[in-house]
Amino acid sequence: MVLDDDGSTGRRAVQVVLFGVVLLLASWARTAREVRR
Repeated sequence: MVLDDDGSTGRRAVQVVLFGVVLLLASWARTAREVRR
């Protein structure tokens, strides 16, 4: 049970990190497009 709980917490952390990276890439892409214009 403990290992399973730790695993779920690790997965949640990874999901949060991936989500943050996606947001950063999205915002960077928007700024890049605006600058190109």
